[in-house]
Amino acid sequence: MRSPLAGIRAFEAADIQQVANLHQKVFGVAKSPDIGNRYTAYFTDKFLDPVRQGALPSLVFEDENGEIAGFMGIATRWFVIGRRRIRAAVSSQFIADPRARSRLIAVALLRDFLNGPQDFSFSDEANETSRILWEKLGGSTSVLYSMHWIAPLRPTNLLLSKSGSRFGSHVTLAGPVANLLDGIASVFTRPGKLRPQPDLEIEPLHAHALANFMSESMDDMMLHPDYDAASLGRMLDDAARQNAQGALQAVLLRSRGRQVAGWYLYCLDRRGTAEVLQVGYRRGHREEVIDHLFNKARLDGASALAGRMEPHMGRALADQVCLLYRRQYDSMLVHSRDPQVLNAIHSGKAFISRLDGEWCLRFC
Repeated sequence: MRSPLAGIRAFEAADIQQVANLHQKVFGVAKSPDIGNRYTAYFTDKFLDPVRQGALPSLVFEDENGEIAGFMGIATRWFVIGRRRIRAAVSSQFIADPRARSRLIAVALLRDFLNGPQDFSFSDEANETSRILWEKLGGSTSVLYSMHWIAPLRPTNLLLSKSGSRFGSHVTLAGPVANLLDGIASVFTRPGKLRPQPDLEIEPLHAHALANFMSESMDDMMLHPDYDAASLGRMLDDAARQNAQGALQAVLLRSRGRQVAGWYLYCLDRRGTAEVLQVGYRRGHREEVIDHLFNKARLDGASALAGRMEPHMGRALADQVCLLYRRQYDSMLVHSRDPQVLNAIHSGKAFISRLDGEWCLRFC
């Protein structure tokens, strides 16, 4: 169905080739023998198949010659605020052909997206250009959810991993020395050792269990996800398939009484950074769960643990040695006509993790 804005319509299977060519050109994706098949699988799985299950369609901008000059990928998420179940739309792969009137195309696509039927819209891996466009069209930047943190678990190894390409084989030779220095540094970077180590039992985390725990554990959050096992399972599969980011670690924690204490998910990449996607806990278990996360990442060989600064984690992270910073391409942008939703996000009372955002929508 045509949008009131000329040139904008729903993304269709017949558009995949043109959108893939545009994506490859704009983002500089390297050519490979299987690139066509990878693009077909990606756009079908992320943006076409969900529409058949009732998700919002993605958008394309078609020029006067019938060629696609812009694309906006859209994923549907469900949340709860108060007792209301509301729909959110995540924007991803927002691209416009630089040879065309790219700014006008981008504005038209974004305006059409923000005027959609969803209760609120967000993007959590946005660059500065997107931020300016969102704010001009009535959106806002959540400063709280745009901050990131990193904890150097093995500082010397972290430094070596960042400079590995520069020093080549010398990095391998320096490994034993780095481990020795990191052992000494751990005395100062493990404040959790001053507390009893968390006595929690570990289990694999499955979609059905997480969907139940989320509804039971978020009483102090104004806005939180409303997962069903099927859609959450697809999200976890998507996160696990981000091979460039490493294997997904999905952990459920139980206390001595076999009660669920909390959970966490992270991906350990090839350079040794464990990227945290989500952390949740039941009341009274916050510090235990965060300590367990840090300890497991160390045992897994992570040089650093990193994540987005979600306000509910702030107090527990303050007990760890962490650095706060802004990533160049990871601003959290939001738009809603519902003041209750905006208040929840801008006051830090929203549970919106990286699992809910663009991480699972990346093209590997």
